Amino acid sequence: MMAWSQLGQVLFSFLFVIGLMFALSYLVRRFGFEKKWQYFKSSSGTLRLEDSLFLDAKRRMMVIGMEDKRYVVLLDSERAHIVDTLPRAVDPALTKPLD
Repeated sequence: MMAWSQLGQVLFSFLFVIGLMFALSYLVRRFGFEKKWQYFKSSSGTLRLEDSLFLDAKRRMMVIGMEDKRYVVLLDSERAHIVDTLPRAVDPALTKPLD
């Protein structure tokens, strides 16, 4: 039978690792590291994942930007469907408000 001190060490180690995993996931969400990792450099230009939404367990809707166009794509378990093509989003910092 395992001694109480060994059992305490195992339990403490387990709880420490679980706590460390929760702390790291909180930091990733808090400081937005997942947004910084969504930019990929492709051979034809910059490919970016602008937004993503899980519709259910098998389907996902994504907005993918590439150069001057944005594509609304529906992904399911077997294929991808381009739902719509949108013009490039206008940066609100570059536009002047109407007086």
